[in-house]
Amino acid sequence: MPMTEQTCVIVVCDTCGNGWDDDSAWHFDTAEEAETYLRGQEWTVTDEQVVCPDCAKRADCERTGHQHGPWSEPNTLNGVTYRTRFCAHCHSSDYDPPRQQLNELLHLARMVNQITEDTDSKGGQL
Repeated sequence: MPMTEQTCVIVVCDTCGNGWDDDSAWHFDTAEEAETYLRGQEWTVTDEQVVCPDCAKRADCERTGHQHGPWSEPNTLNGVTYRTRFCAHCHSSDYDPPRQQLNELLHLARMVNQITEDTDSKGGQL
């Protein structure tokens, strides 16, 4: 089987290094073909950079602020109550309490629940 060398254009996002929905970038015959395709798929293409739609939307929200929807109904996990809401533009999530605090509360709740289970299984003895 003879081998043929072929040159192609591969585009990756300058912000995230990827930008494609799957694990591999698309291949184009020319830079012009790539640019035409990318512009039709909501990529931002300038002389200086190429940015995928997700990164462009995140950057837009960083500059202008998120477009959050309403808070969800409260959820409870391991005895910790929290709410979420999402940005209609970039789809980022926001938590109440804030995510870091929520993670700490959930970790502490798991520890307390484990101690309670251990105590209950020993008839109330530690």
